Amino acid sequence: MALHVLCLGLLAGVGSGVVTPRTAWAQAEADAQRHYRIPAGPLGDTLNRLGHEAGVLVTFGSQLTEGQHSPGVQGLLTVEQALAQALRGTRLAAVPAQGGGYTLRELVLVQSMADSQGVSLAAVTVTAEALRSAVTEDTGQYAARAVSIGKDTLTLREIPQSVSVLTQAQIKDQGMTDMAQAMQSVAGVRTDSYAGEERMSVRGYTLGAQFDGVPQMASLLYMHNDLALYDRVEVLRGPSGLLQGSGSPAGSVNYVRKRPKDTAGVEVALSAGSWNHYRAEVDATGPLNQGGTLRGRAVLAYSDQDMFYDVGHARSMVAYGMVEYDLTPQTKLGLALTHMDVERVNFFGQPTKVDGSLLENRKAFVGSNRRAPREINEVALDASHQFGNGWTAKGTLSRKTLDYNAGYTAYPWSGLDSSNGGLVGVSLGRIQQDDVWTGVDASVSGPFELLGRRHTVTLGYNRITEDFKGNNNYVSLQDWDVLHQHDFSAFLPGPAARTNNDYTVESGFYGVTRLKLADPLTLVLGGRWTSYESRSRGITAAGHEPWTENSKVRHEFTPYGGLLWDWTPQLTWYASYADIFAPQTVKDYQGRLLDPRVGWQVETGIKGAFFDDRLNVSLAAFRIREKNRSMLDPDPSHICADSWDGACSMAAGEVQSQGWEAEVVGKLAPGWDVSTSYTYLNAKYLRDSANAGQRFAPETTPRHLLKLWSHYRFNDQALGGRMKGWSLGMGVQAQSDIYIANGSRQGGYATVSATLGYRINPRWHAHLALNNLTDRSYLQSVGSATFHNMYGAPRNAMLTLRGQF
Repeated sequence: MALHVLCLGLLAGVGSGVVTPRTAWAQAEADAQRHYRIPAGPLGDTLNRLGHEAGVLVTFGSQLTEGQHSPGVQGLLTVEQALAQALRGTRLAAVPAQGGGYTLRELVLVQSMADSQGVSLAAVTVTAEALRSAVTEDTGQYAARAVSIGKDTLTLREIPQSVSVLTQAQIKDQGMTDMAQAMQSVAGVRTDSYAGEERMSVRGYTLGAQFDGVPQMASLLYMHNDLALYDRVEVLRGPSGLLQGSGSPAGSVNYVRKRPKDTAGVEVALSAGSWNHYRAEVDATGPLNQGGTLRGRAVLAYSDQDMFYDVGHARSMVAYGMVEYDLTPQTKLGLALTHMDVERVNFFGQPTKVDGSLLENRKAFVGSNRRAPREINEVALDASHQFGNGWTAKGTLSRKTLDYNAGYTAYPWSGLDSSNGGLVGVSLGRIQQDDVWTGVDASVSGPFELLGRRHTVTLGYNRITEDFKGNNNYVSLQDWDVLHQHDFSAFLPGPAARTNNDYTVESGFYGVTRLKLADPLTLVLGGRWTSYESRSRGITAAGHEPWTENSKVRHEFTPYGGLLWDWTPQLTWYASYADIFAPQTVKDYQGRLLDPRVGWQVETGIKGAFFDDRLNVSLAAFRIREKNRSMLDPDPSHICADSWDGACSMAAGEVQSQGWEAEVVGKLAPGWDVSTSYTYLNAKYLRDSANAGQRFAPETTPRHLLKLWSHYRFNDQALGGRMKGWSLGMGVQAQSDIYIANGSRQGGYATVSATLGYRINPRWHAHLALNNLTDRSYLQSVGSATFHNMYGAPRNAMLTLRGQF
């Protein structure tokens, strides 16, 4: 009996935090309550799930949990109460660790009463399993613990380049539903262009794309899937040739899909907002067999809305399903299917007036009122195998198709002149496109010993293709009132007689090794051998025309190198070098394809992780130099017959983009999350036949870009309990001017947003998002006299009710 009382006393001491001192911040975080629904199961799995949901690191050796069972965790509990429930019936205790988190220790009870008066705690081996998970769902954290944009799961401090992650917590706190909203909140990223087809720019260039780490051919055009499908969005800034082969110096965005959970759950969300915007989401997941080796997930999202501009409308339906099967304890298979059905009125922006000034009405619409349907389907297979010696093999195969059936567009030939009633000539076009993307990626990675130290290496191969068929046909109309006449039914053109077929294939072998030179010093070396080919042909009623080669490169090598120096357990200095390689399809006056664009980026900075990795900070400086850019051939004797004006091109242009950026993301105090960044960019043409010395990409790249977001959840005791369940968010986005040569200009501006949330009970939550609170009028995209001048949305709101079961 005395021995039993002694055990209870020790557990009570651990629960009250007297064994190991902690900071007041960590104590307050531990005292915060969360609702847990973790079923009974193996103890190790339960502790990993608990640490994941609570956002705390629970470290333990596998020998302590092997063969042990947990009764699970249920209810509204503090972290320590949840740990006590999980460990109920075992001879284990969770001891607060220095600096935050918990360490699992065994209670050693001896027979002798004299010895039992000093219950001892056995030593344990710490594992990093919970720390290495890149999944952000259910963590409640803005600061990502790890990313998977490379082939390994690495912390942000282990990557010698700028990386940002948009987590589930931030997506829900800001009420984001589409990809353009998400990317507007990511450091250094600016979005513009057409609704639903937004272009995403970083450091003066357009971002590339990956889905679950598999590179995506071509731009993101038409491929903006609903955010309901994704656990997180990872953005690597700077050249990503090691991962993707050819591409722009901007970097790459990795969309990481939600995967099935090992516990059953359903989440629903119903939304209503400005301009008749209605939305519904259902997300169901859980085990599909008794042993839990087969798991599934299904997500449905439906949205219907008018746009803020006249005539505009958009409707979308997304269905996503995934099953995951543990073929063996070491081998996992996954199958994912995605169907997306979108119907949208095309709007390519306003023209200007003949004097170059903008139209006063930001709601004015120019174009056809017919809705253009698009259908996207994707199937993805993945497999992974753990060899048991630290080595892992992964493979992914995906196929995505786009069917864009008969979209119509109309734009004027010139700016509008009020003296003739605004009548102008119009080009009315019919657009039909079919696109097929395929991608395969296979890699192996693991550790090896060299000179008494442990290092890692990753080797892999990927291949991506795009088969594009496009059919565009235009007719001309005279004296049309483009601001008021949108019904072109009597003049719609049929399909063109010739369809363009473009086929592109890119493949390559890649490798990267992380060499541990000393305990605080890591050298990263990598490279990729890329082959690239692009060809095109016409398809008519008479048959297929012969292929014409547009570009071809064999075994182009792009090196990569980086150095990481851990100054302290919280701070890392890094420096990196990355090569740039991008094939070109333009020909010179002799009919030869221009050499690929090449160049490099150097970057250096400091990354930090504080408060048990709940707060990530970074400061980086970079310089990009790109050569062989296509530019106008100044020699008048060089005539190119296939050019509309006879002009030729040459690979002699050079651009420099340099600047610095700072980012702070995570938890500053219990309940207080922030995401803030500042980017300064100075990009200019160093050599060009027409633009030397001028600003590069001024239409997409402001020199100053500031993003601030702060969100606070009131605790249950705030203001005497009157703020129990409430949360409040505020944000500002500001930028300097953008403009287009011989076109529109938008001066610097700022927009303000806010959110208000209320936790009705542990299952239901209400959320109100308010955007552009000051109703600022601004151009999101700058354009020419005829189109692409697109205003940002006026003040708007969205109310969402979200429930979990």
